[in-house]
Amino acid sequence: MGATQYIQYHETDEVRMVRESAQKFTAARTDHRRTRALRAQTPAYDPNLVAEMAGLGWLAITVPEAHGGLDLGFCALGTVLEETSRGLLCEPLVRAALAARLITLSGNDAAAAEMLPAIASGEAIPSFAWQESPTGDDLLRTSDCRTRADDDGNGYRLSGCKHFVDVPADGGFLVTAHDATGIALFALDAGAPGVLVQTRRRADGALQGTLTLEQAPVRHVLARGNVAALALERALDEAAVMVCAELCGIMTFALDTTLEFMRTRVQFERPIGSFQALQHRVVDLYIQRELAFCAYRDAVEILETPASPEDRRLAVSRAKSRCASAATRVTLDAIQLHGAIGFTDEHDIGLYLKRAMTLAVQYGSADTHQQRCRQVLFPEYEELRTLPTD
Repeated sequence: MGATQYIQYHETDEVRMVRESAQKFTAARTDHRRTRALRAQTPAYDPNLVAEMAGLGWLAITVPEAHGGLDLGFCALGTVLEETSRGLLCEPLVRAALAARLITLSGNDAAAAEMLPAIASGEAIPSFAWQESPTGDDLLRTSDCRTRADDDGNGYRLSGCKHFVDVPADGGFLVTAHDATGIALFALDAGAPGVLVQTRRRADGALQGTLTLEQAPVRHVLARGNVAALALERALDEAAVMVCAELCGIMTFALDTTLEFMRTRVQFERPIGSFQALQHRVVDLYIQRELAFCAYRDAVEILETPASPEDRRLAVSRAKSRCASAATRVTLDAIQLHGAIGFTDEHDIGLYLKRAMTLAVQYGSADTHQQRCRQVLFPEYEELRTLPTD
């Protein structure tokens, strides 16, 4: 079994430089003892590392240049996420990118001038609160929002409940709510009256919370009506693709680590990698990884071009469904191929499985995105499926 070879894609000189920088940064800071220690800490990431990433410009990749950003695009950001996820760096890069894009797409210049520079510097990264269903399938009905936005004459106040919110939210929250125009997007401070957050740990140890709002005053009205709806859908699609980048990095590390183990683990006086049955199994994992990576790269290209909403939805859902399924399979099989030691918490491979399981359901699970594909491709069939039966 020789060295693993992966499909190489054309990259601009700019993106290649970003990749080399991310590889060096990740290699110097990968420490799985740190990863385990962070599972018991709040926040479950290192603020000093966030500051280092901000110094490299990574938090500003999706921020417009007019507000102190780099505006390099999703290929550059995805490249960073591919590399950092191999080292299980858990700093909130996707969270920062999603917040920056929501604010930018909303078109509120005053909010952008105030909030985007703080995101780019890592000083204040808002958390996006949009999911109201405990099952996490809100992606299929983003306009079905029960959180209310009431205008009392002195500004809007929000009342409702949101699940799966990243915490702590040092930059406050970006919250979806329903007002007279339909869906709307608001920014509010974490310490505002009427804001309550109950936290718990995810499978990978990171914190998430349930956000309860009782007449909480808003800080900014970012967007309302059709502008808010379009910004919400676009930003969620972009976030899903960035999670795909993380899943691809996790798959790559898990597969490489498993191959190395199979070259050195000896049974019956032979490396287990020489057993044909295991070789066939690893080849299947390799194919799944490459198919997922191709779908992810296609989605990145769609995001970088003025594609139609339907084409974007299909590309994004195809990528997220493929990456979520492949990453779960690769990391699960990696544990089995490591044998008994792979099931222990002391072995690093289990950390990758837990991270893959967590990311696989963020911004839509594989099943959710498969259903969204069907809705785009076969709208009549999906309409018939939802009709009530006698």
